[in-house]
Amino acid sequence: GDMVVVRGTMAEFNGLTEMGDVTDVIVRSSDDDLFAPIEIELGSASEQYESMLVKVTGTHNGTMLSTAWQLENNANDTIYIGADCFEFTPTTEIEYEVTGVLSYTNKPTYNVGWVVLPRSAADIDENVDGIVLRVLAPTEGSTVMADNVEVQFRVYNFELGTNGKLKYTLNDGEAQYVTSEAPFTVANLANGSNTLAFEL
Repeated sequence: GDMVVVRGTMAEFNGLTEMGDVTDVIVRSSDDDLFAPIEIELGSASEQYESMLVKVTGTHNGTMLSTAWQLENNANDTIYIGADCFEFTPTTEIEYEVTGVLSYTNKPTYNVGWVVLPRSAADIDENVDGIVLRVLAPTEGSTVMADNVEVQFRVYNFELGTNGKLKYTLNDGEAQYVTSEAPFTVANLANGSNTLAFEL
C-alpha cells in the first residue's frame, strides 16, 4: 500500500530491464488502495505488461517443474505460474484464475519465458462447479512397495466436518471416515492388487 518514488539508472542485464545505482527511495503515502490486476490472455503476455500485476485464467495441463506449473487455454496458449515462494499443488484439468506479477525469466526451471508470480496462495482461485472429490495420491494403477500408503486428496465446494465426511474402504472392507483434508495413511495392504474406494 505504499506509494514510492525510486530514482536510479535503467540498464539491461541478461536481456532484462532493471534499475541500478539507486540514489533515492521516497515514500509518498501509505495504506493506499492496491491497483486492480490487468486481465490478460495467456498468449498476450508481453513486455508492455512486465512487472505489472496481472490476472490470467487457464486450465492446469499437468506440466510441472520444480518451481513452476503451467496453465493452458483452448487455443493451446500456455504460461507458467511460479511456485517457489509458497507451497501449492495444482490439480490437473482444473481451471484457475491466478493473480500475480508478470515476469520474464531465463531460469532453466521455468523453461525460459513469461511467468506469473503469485504473492501468496490467496492469489490462486480454483473454478470448480459443484461438489468434486479429487484423489491426488495414490494415482489409479500405481505400484506401492509397502504395506501402507499415504492418501492425499482435495475436496471442492464441500467442507469436511461441517457438510459431512469422506468415506473410504479398502478392498470392500469396513468403512472408515475422514473429517479433514489432511493426508492420512491406509495400512494393511495385501500382497497383489488392492482397491481403495472413496465417497463423500
